[in-house]
Amino acid sequence: MYHVFTRTWYKYTNGRNQKDGLTPHPGRKNTVRYVNTIEEARELCESINNGIKGPNPLSRKAEFSRE
Repeated sequence: MYHVFTRTWYKYTNGRNQKDGLTPHPGRKNTVRYVNTIEEARELCESINNGIKGPNPLSRKAEFSRE
């Protein structure tokens, strides 16, 4: 069983003031779905990551881990 989730890897240095830059800050895991095979997990992550449109300054990414 594989846990597919999204996570944001950065935060704005001073709240939402984008001019101040970004700070590394792994966010919490937001569950998308549980799947049975590693192939399903990879396909789902690829689909989500390719579907993220526009600027993504906080580096929101889909990932998976084995449960």
